Amino acid sequence: MSKLRVFISSVQKELENERLAVLSLISTDAFLQVHCEPVLYEFEPASPEKAAEECLALLGNCDICLTIIWKEYGHAIGGVSIMRQEYRLARSKMLPVLAFIKGDAALPREQGTADFIREIAKDGLKYKRFDNLLQLLKEVRASLLKILKERFSIEPTSDENEIAEQTIKATSDFERQPLKRLRWEDLDHETARRLVAAVFPHCRILADVYRGGEPHGDPADHTDIREPMPLAIEKAIAFIDRNTRHPIRVVGLNRVRLDEYPPEALREALVNAVAHRDYEDGSRKIMLEVFSDRVVVSSPGLPPPPLTLQKLRTGKYRPCSRNPILAQCLSFFHRIEERGSGFRRMRDQMIDHGLDQPRLATDTGYFQVIFSGPGNDLKRLRVPAGQTGEIVRPSVQEQLTERQREMVAMLVRGEELTSKSCQRKFKVSGPAVYADFETLLRLGLARRIGAGRSTRYVLQARSNR
Repeated sequence: MSKLRVFISSVQKELENERLAVLSLISTDAFLQVHCEPVLYEFEPASPEKAAEECLALLGNCDICLTIIWKEYGHAIGGVSIMRQEYRLARSKMLPVLAFIKGDAALPREQGTADFIREIAKDGLKYKRFDNLLQLLKEVRASLLKILKERFSIEPTSDENEIAEQTIKATSDFERQPLKRLRWEDLDHETARRLVAAVFPHCRILADVYRGGEPHGDPADHTDIREPMPLAIEKAIAFIDRNTRHPIRVVGLNRVRLDEYPPEALREALVNAVAHRDYEDGSRKIMLEVFSDRVVVSSPGLPPPPLTLQKLRTGKYRPCSRNPILAQCLSFFHRIEERGSGFRRMRDQMIDHGLDQPRLATDTGYFQVIFSGPGNDLKRLRVPAGQTGEIVRPSVQEQLTERQREMVAMLVRGEELTSKSCQRKFKVSGPAVYADFETLLRLGLARRIGAGRSTRYVLQARSNR
């Protein structure tokens, strides 16, 4: 099925925050964004007549009309407001109309608005009332889910529902504020082109280098990075690169320049810092500290509920962000994945680099990711797998049992494994061997060939390991 186009109708300026919140919900919800597309009319033509003509034309290409009503009636043409004309057009085209009214029945409203609400009730349309953004978003999501279930028999998973509920609660007011009117000359043109249609706010990263293990008033290097998010992240990576060691390792006939820390793990931490920080706390900045034995990335704001340090440390959590629009934009820019796997990737990257997994902590309202370095033992650093011919990364090996490691070794030697051969060799049951093969398949180490009694397993291609 193609995406359902959801036309968001309201008096524009009166309900700007509500319009943006609904736009954000549909655009970032893991389930809704796959099946729905929000449509808003935000231009300012020379006259109300022109606005009505363009709005109605836009609505004509949509599948659902979502109407939000408060006090004002809006521009009226021939005594009928644009929003009411949109409602009547949707009814005439037999489009589903989802109506949401802010405030209770006793709230004073303009006469035209009161008449509009009575018309909706007379038409037999069931509308929902709400008092705040949280209620509105929950009602909008429930209504859209009902349409998708009734029309297409599709429903979100329990995980998708839980993630949506957590994100709705966690989303900050910063994300819901009206977008500023920007001129083209105010933007970094190259960055704007690369971001396609998304404009990132500038962010600020305070970076310091200390030769010892503690901060002090005389850093060896310092910079104050103020750039659009993608550029700020890359400048921070470059700052770390010039202030950390890069030993040379000879591999075969090649000299390989190593990094003291895996750049992708550092980039992941910085992306998380700019995407998920508390932007309502304007007095504090993201801090990047490079010490002789560690790198620390500190972001203002603690993890939003229901996330906790314990859940993040175990890796058993579902994604939740106070800034879902920023997170989504960075995912489009190939800088972040929204599946909540960032900390697990950082862990794997550090282990594959020969270092300890990063530590997560909090300090005076900052959320911290701490990367411990090799100290004086630079021999710990591992050459990237692609340059060594390494078959299985250390972070993957760590997830295998002794029996599974031996099975992988057999695959590496070119053997084809079957359930029967492994049962005989390791003297274990069929279900135990089946579970082993499922682990190897999940980790991208083995490939299944054939079916039934002829099923056998071979080594998976390197690109998947």
